[in-house]
Amino acid sequence: MDLQIEGQHTEVASDVHSWITEHLEALDAPYHDILHGRVMLVKSARHRHGSDEARVVLTLAGKTLSATRTGDTLEEALYGVMEVVKRELHDFRAMRRERVKEPGPHPRGHIVSLFHDRGYGFIETESHQEVYFHAHAVQGIPFEKLHVDMVVDLDIETGNRGLQASRVTPRLLHSPGPVQ
Repeated sequence: MDLQIEGQHTEVASDVHSWITEHLEALDAPYHDILHGRVMLVKSARHRHGSDEARVVLTLAGKTLSATRTGDTLEEALYGVMEVVKRELHDFRAMRRERVKEPGPHPRGHIVSLFHDRGYGFIETESHQEVYFHAHAVQGIPFEKLHVDMVVDLDIETGNRGLQASRVTPRLLHSPGPVQ
């Protein structure tokens, strides 16, 4: 998970930074489905009680979760926002598990572009649809071993910006080698 932690009108102490990192990694650990996390701690410039704020935005395949909580202290706001994020993440994962998947063969396609340094690529399906996929969706081999023209099976879902693969499995025995 790519994680960004920032303070506004305050420095984020190393112990607070570690606490946030540990808690978000623990939420991600069972599924490894959080692609990016952003935490913003905002110290009130007016020093009013109840006006310190903690914001968390988590990006998952097909979903962005965000929560904001205020409190008398940044710690109080941070504890509150983490509880909300934990609950929303649990609810999203439960909803995703309840989706009925159609039995039968998975769609097939081939990789048309890869961005190894950014951790994503695009697949063209047999029905000529272009589908985005992230490195976390790849199963069976490391993302770095993928190459253009590799044949893959995939599960497709609708994401925020169009079609994306929630699972990509290379068909190693049927894939041509890299073009040279």
